Amino acid sequence: MAEAARAAAKTSLAFIEVVFGKRGLSIANHFPELSKPIWPASTESYATLTQASTLGAMTSPAQARPNLDWLILVPTDFERQQLDLPPGVPVQILGFGPLAAAASCALALAPGATKRVPKRVLLIGIAGTFDAAALPVASARAFARVACDGVGVGLGSETLFPSQLGFPQIAGETPVFEELPLHTTAAAQGLLVTTPAASANATEAAARAARFPGAVAEDMEAFGAALACHLVGLELTVIRGISNVAGDRDKSHWQIKAALDAAAKLARTLIEDSRVA
Repeated sequence: MAEAARAAAKTSLAFIEVVFGKRGLSIANHFPELSKPIWPASTESYATLTQASTLGAMTSPAQARPNLDWLILVPTDFERQQLDLPPGVPVQILGFGPLAAAASCALALAPGATKRVPKRVLLIGIAGTFDAAALPVASARAFARVACDGVGVGLGSETLFPSQLGFPQIAGETPVFEELPLHTTAAAQGLLVTTPAASANATEAAARAARFPGAVAEDMEAFGAALACHLVGLELTVIRGISNVAGDRDKSHWQIKAALDAAAKLARTLIEDSRVA
C-alpha cells in the first residue's frame, strides 16, 4: 500500500508540473499538507481510502458507507472544524486564496494507480454577500457561475478583463477568460466572484459588484478550484455560507457558525439526493 501511495503522489506531482510548470512543483513541495485529503477527524489519504473501499474493507470513522463519488473541498481547517459534513465523504483542505485552491485541487484530482477520481467535487465554506436583502447573512447558496477578479490590467473602474485583452487564462477548445460555469443543481443560482483580496470596505464591495453584473457574493477560492476541475473535465459545485456583508470587517457583525451550519445542511441534502438519483 505504501508503494501505491508513493506512486499516486508521484503522478500528482507530474500533473502539477504539466498544469503549473516547475513553480507548481515548488508549491507542492513547500505545502505537502495540501495534497493529503482527509476524512473528517481523520488523516487517511484519499488513495488509501479508495483502495480500501474497492476491497470493501473500510468505512468512515462514523462507520458510514464510503461515498467516493464525491470529494469535498474546504478552504481552511478553521472552516472544516465548524462544518457538520456528510460522513463517508473524503475532505480536502484547499488552502487560503485562489492560487492555493487551484494548486491543491489539481493535486487532489491528479490520476493515480490506486486513486479513484471523484465524479463530483463540492467546495464549501464562507463568503461575503453583496446584497444582504437578496442573500442574507447566515444563509447559504449554491452558485451557478463563478468569475475571477484581479486578473487583467488596471484596478477598479479601469479594469480590463482577459476577454477584453484577448488573452484567455487557459487556451484550448473551450478557452477560459474570467468566468466559468458551475455544476447546475436545482438550488444553484447567481454569480460568485473570486478575488485574491476580499473587499476592505463598502466602497470596494460596491465597485466589485458593479464590475460583475449579477454578482451576489465574493469569495477567495472558488474560481481557482473550478479552473482545476475544468482541466480534468469536471464542473465544480460551490456552496457558500454567508458569514458577512462584503466589505464589513467588523467581526462582531459576522455569523460564521450559522453560515457554515446552513451551508452544511445544503451540502448534506445535495449529496443525499445524488445517492437516490
